Amino acid sequence: MKKQDNRGFSLIELLVAVVIMAVVIVPLLRGFLSSYRVNNKSRNVLRATTLAQNEMEIFEKEKLEDLTDSAKFSYTWSADDTTGIYTFERLGVSMDAASSVGYDVYVKLNPKRQVGEVYETQNSSLLLNMNTVSALDSGTYIQPMKTKTNAVGQDEAVYGIFNMNKTGIGGAGWNVERFAKELKRDIYLEVTKSGEDEDAVTRAKVIYEYICTSDGVMKDGYKNYKTETVVFDNSSMFDEEGKRVELKSLYLFYAPRYGLAPITNTDTIHIHNLQGLPVNFYIVRQELLGDTGSDVEPAPFTYQAKLEIKDALAGGKAKGLYWTNLNLGGIAAEGEGAPLKLSFTDLDDPVRVYSESESLTVSGIKSLGVSEAKDRIYVMEVEVYAQGDSPGTDRPLAKLEGTKLE
Repeated sequence: MKKQDNRGFSLIELLVAVVIMAVVIVPLLRGFLSSYRVNNKSRNVLRATTLAQNEMEIFEKEKLEDLTDSAKFSYTWSADDTTGIYTFERLGVSMDAASSVGYDVYVKLNPKRQVGEVYETQNSSLLLNMNTVSALDSGTYIQPMKTKTNAVGQDEAVYGIFNMNKTGIGGAGWNVERFAKELKRDIYLEVTKSGEDEDAVTRAKVIYEYICTSDGVMKDGYKNYKTETVVFDNSSMFDEEGKRVELKSLYLFYAPRYGLAPITNTDTIHIHNLQGLPVNFYIVRQELLGDTGSDVEPAPFTYQAKLEIKDALAGGKAKGLYWTNLNLGGIAAEGEGAPLKLSFTDLDDPVRVYSESESLTVSGIKSLGVSEAKDRIYVMEVEVYAQGDSPGTDRPLAKLEGTKLE
């Protein structure tokens, strides 16, 4: 019987096998490592690009006043008064809770309004400083007007009250002058928010109240006449993310009640922003409808309005933002009325009495009557870096450019 050969590999054979394995395996390992690095880099670039797209959508949708509000967004930001450039940054952003990878986001808004730049004309033009009226996030009330040449309509309240009572009780009628003196009108803009967090519901309503200041003239049903209109209610209004649409602006297109000089009675407009909500309030005086006088609006078109604002202060200014084309002071042209009588009540210190000049300052009310140049178009640049990398030195993982419209 032939004896088996049980000898193993010689040392030389073993070394040759190891060398052959090394020659084969090392390139494979390098390939695996390279593939891992490429996949990891691609994953980071994809995440950074998604993050950049998300940031760009936020900046396209939101207004600058909200983006710079630390209560709404967690950006660190700065602005250059000379160039108008805004820079925003958010550091250590994670795409999901399970990820340990962080990113730094930088956004630059450049109005390009310097001489010769792309948006010089648009951002240097004098335009009425007024937000777009949106049916989605705004409440609007247009007060109907009545003139001689508009006999069919409108102003059911003022004209209706006058027309129904001009013969008076028992034949004791009143004329236009008496009407102007004895009919008091109060207008209320009320904004309230009820509920907690995402379930909170915001409502805005406009109330017109007419009161006759003397007995024996007004017929029953007209001595205290009141209309109430809800102009915004987000209880069933939701955005694409399922969140309630927030009220951004409330507009009152106001038709003054004109009377004969001297003015003995005025309209009083009350704004009750009793929770200090960050809402834009617009009181916009309507123009006359081409008539030189009527029963209710006699020449010489004299009127004066009072504006009483109740709001909370933050940093010495009201939390709401206020705008009007009513006369905020100075000599007005015909039809513009006497200077607005303005008063302000701080909800946190309601016993404090503010003078008219102080009310003007703390309310921050601005005139719509004067157009202004304002940056309205921005070139937007979004860059996303690996956390800790430096803009201008390191290369961004993602970079997108677009346009932001204010």
